[in-house]
Amino acid sequence: MTGNERRPLSLLIKPVSGECNLACRYCFYRAETLVRKTRDFGRMSDETADELIKSAVEAASGSLTFSFQGGEPTLWGLANFKRFQEKAISAAEEIAPGLDIRFTIQTNGVLVAEDSGFAEFFAENSWLVGLSIDGTPPLHDANRPAPGGKGSYEAALKAAENLKASGAEFNILTVVTDQTAKRASRIYSDYKSRGWNFMQFIPCIDSVDESGKSLSCENWGLFQRNLFDCWYRDIKAYLTGKGERVSVRRFDDLVRAAAGLMPEECGSRGGCSVQYVVEGDGSVYPCDFYCLDEWKMGYIKDGIKTLFESPAAQKFLETGFPKFGEKCRSCVILGFCRFGCRRYRTGIPGENEEYIYCEAEKSLINYAGRRLSELSVYLRQ
Repeated sequence: MTGNERRPLSLLIKPVSGECNLACRYCFYRAETLVRKTRDFGRMSDETADELIKSAVEAASGSLTFSFQGGEPTLWGLANFKRFQEKAISAAEEIAPGLDIRFTIQTNGVLVAEDSGFAEFFAENSWLVGLSIDGTPPLHDANRPAPGGKGSYEAALKAAENLKASGAEFNILTVVTDQTAKRASRIYSDYKSRGWNFMQFIPCIDSVDESGKSLSCENWGLFQRNLFDCWYRDIKAYLTGKGERVSVRRFDDLVRAAAGLMPEECGSRGGCSVQYVVEGDGSVYPCDFYCLDEWKMGYIKDGIKTLFESPAAQKFLETGFPKFGEKCRSCVILGFCRFGCRRYRTGIPGENEEYIYCEAEKSLINYAGRRLSELSVYLRQ
């Protein structure tokens, strides 16, 4: 973003910083807070929320997306979300008429499971909800307990029921560990039977126990291959008018790549962009995985252009695009892999970086490549 240029804009907002009502064993964000000078930036004030809205609306053109994460963002309270939405819509009408404003939220569902009005609010105002559920009840409860040790699966399930009953649009986000990886077919079938047809699966690289190992490359490859078989069967039925659409975000992106289109997921785009992650106190960082002191770009009241031109943002962009070595440049799956998310790389950027799930991606593309090419024809049409 240079000069007075305006463009579609997305911001990721942490309205309660790292505050959460669960104690997930693999929480990367809790690990981040432990090494910052300020562990918790507190809940976002009305003043900071208003500064955020003003800066975003003034900088955006076409569309503006406010995405809420945590911690657990619903702890901010329904009244604050209602106020934020009203202020955002009002600011757009005044400053940028015609601006398309969208709202999304990622939640563990604990408060949505209660009769709190969240589900109805999300449905009535067309919020897209991401609900975290980790496969089967035993797996979910083992890795996503409440602070007292009690499992949270029943709450997540109730949240899904409330969202569905209210008509809210939602998808399921599942973190895959070594234990989860062995149950791809079972998890997929369970989700589909419940009408959860929009799914996202991400690999867990943060330790869930003292071994320091959560998901091996071999098991990530196994999980994706088994999951692909389930999804491919259903997507073929859908394309021939014999079934409902089932979306697995990673596979949707692979089909887009096969069709020569840009994938939607940032980790599949070949490099990093600035995400504008806004903490509870208004401080801004370039990525959810890098809300650390060294990557602080400034404060949201400084304005989007100033934040983008900050030394931290420019350093993040410079180091976020890998310099491919000969091994990658000659790899037949580079167009699909694109070297993955920088968080899944080891080594020094531009020197000896390695993608820790390289062999898993190779095994998936070699296994599914022909079928991806087949599906890409439908997408191009």
